[in-house]
Amino acid sequence: MNKLNEEIMSGAKACGICEEWYNMMKDADKDGLLDMYKRGIDFVIKHSFPENSYLLSHSTDEIRHKHLIFIDETVPEGGGNGTYVFNGTCRGKISFDRYSASTLHIRDKSQVVISAKGLSKVFINVYDHSRVEIIQEDTAKVFVYLHGETCHISSHEESCGNVFSNGIYCNTKMAL
Repeated sequence: MNKLNEEIMSGAKACGICEEWYNMMKDADKDGLLDMYKRGIDFVIKHSFPENSYLLSHSTDEIRHKHLIFIDETVPEGGGNGTYVFNGTCRGKISFDRYSASTLHIRDKSQVVISAKGLSKVFINVYDHSRVEIIQEDTAKVFVYLHGETCHISSHEESCGNVFSNGIYCNTKMAL
């Protein structure tokens, strides 16, 4: 076990992490820790642990991007299958098409335009003061889950339906 693991374990323990996950951290390398970060995103968000500044100072862009984790940067234009986490003040447009199946967690003060077309399915979780604009085309389906009253969602005028917000079908332009 190294210093990074000890710091992460100590902070996670203070936040009330379960014993199973605590023990999994002991021998995890950075890839393993970032994998746990994404799999435990509910815990991460609930406890704001680890903070964005900690992730920035203890990991490289390369390893974070490998795990589809972004902090205070431009989002990638082309999206593929996977779970994306946009932290801090991420900005930009990401597009999903063909048979993409993706989950996005958009946090803090990020502002992201999400385009879904073809047969793609995109699941979007929006938190904090984030702003998301959705462009939906073809038979793509977009599912939006709002976590809080300060996040904002809108759908582009050209969207043709198949946008669901917290279980409600939205077949017209929406501004929540």
